[in-house]
Amino acid sequence: TRLVASLGGVGIFGGFLLASLLSIQGYLNPEFQYFFAAALVIFFLGKVLYDDRVGLLAAFFVCIDPVHWVCSERIWMETTLGFFMLLSVFLFVLGRKQKYYLPLCGISIGLAMLTKYPGILSLFIIISFVILAERPMLKQKWFWALGLLSFLVFLPWIVWNMSVYGNLLNAVISVHSLGG
Repeated sequence: TRLVASLGGVGIFGGFLLASLLSIQGYLNPEFQYFFAAALVIFFLGKVLYDDRVGLLAAFFVCIDPVHWVCSERIWMETTLGFFMLLSVFLFVLGRKQKYYLPLCGISIGLAMLTKYPGILSLFIIISFVILAERPMLKQKWFWALGLLSFLVFLPWIVWNMSVYGNLLNAVISVHSLGG
C-alpha cells in the first residue's frame, strides 16, 4: 500500500490519461496526441515546481480548457505549438538543476519555431529570465547549446526561405500581406 499511496496525483493522472488514450483511437484522431502530450507536460511541470496536487490541478485545467479542445479537434497548429513551448519551459526548469536538459530545451524551441513563428517567444522568455534572475547561467556552455540547437533546428526553414524568397522578411511579410 505504501507504493500505491506514494503515487498520489501521478496515479490519478496516469489513470485518467490511460483511460483517455484507450477510449480515443490515435490513428483516427491524431490531433489529440498533442492535446494529451501538453496535459502530461503541464502535469510534470506543476509536479516539479510544486507538488503532485498542483500538477494534477494544472493538467485538469488544461484538459477542460475549451480553447485547447477546439484547437486540437480542428487540427490547428496552436496545439502543437503549445506542446513544444510547454516542453521547452519544462526542459528549461529541469535544465536549471541538470544541465544536459538544456540542449533538449533548445531542440524543443527549434521545433516550436518550425511549427509557427511565435515559437521564438519561448527563446525570448528563457533568455529574459536568465538575464534577470539566473545571470551566472550565461557563462555555461549548456545554456549556449540551447540557443545554438534551437537555431540549428530552425536553419532548414531559413535556408529554404532564402532560396525561395531571396530574404527572410519576404517569407514572413508576403504570407501575411493583404495587398497584391
